[in-house]
Amino acid sequence: MYRALYGEVPLTWSTNMASWATKWAANCVFMHSPYPWGENLAIGYATASPGQVASEFYTYEVCSYNYSNPGFAENTGHFTQIIWASTTSVGCAITTSSTCPNGVLDPTSNHVYPSSSFYMLVCEYDPPGNVWGEYSMEVPPMTLPPLVLCSRT
Repeated sequence: MYRALYGEVPLTWSTNMASWATKWAANCVFMHSPYPWGENLAIGYATASPGQVASEFYTYEVCSYNYSNPGFAENTGHFTQIIWASTTSVGCAITTSSTCPNGVLDPTSNHVYPSSSFYMLVCEYDPPGNVWGEYSMEVPPMTLPPLVLCSRT
């Protein structure tokens, strides 16, 4: 749906990448994998659905993307991967307390998300996005004026 706002075709589902995402999520560690694909990670508490968090990747980050200075930014990297023009496929997995009974570790903060209240979403993208020097070609402008979308968030 979001890619259509940029004139991009929908991504196709990859069972292979979904399988790898499942394996990575089962490690119960909130960090990027060594896999050769682009990757988005999200962790949330049980009060929000995984779909809601994935949608928020887009809706919160799109309004921060600087088209006049295209490039990577920590606060827009999920968005740019989702709409990256040459990306054609995606595979995702969700892990919950049943997979990670001791919780999920975030090694950057040493925080452990408790097993009773979280889920983790891992999505792999191929070909990977967020490639330095390619943003102006790969992150197309919206067909809907950004102000309209951003004023709704």
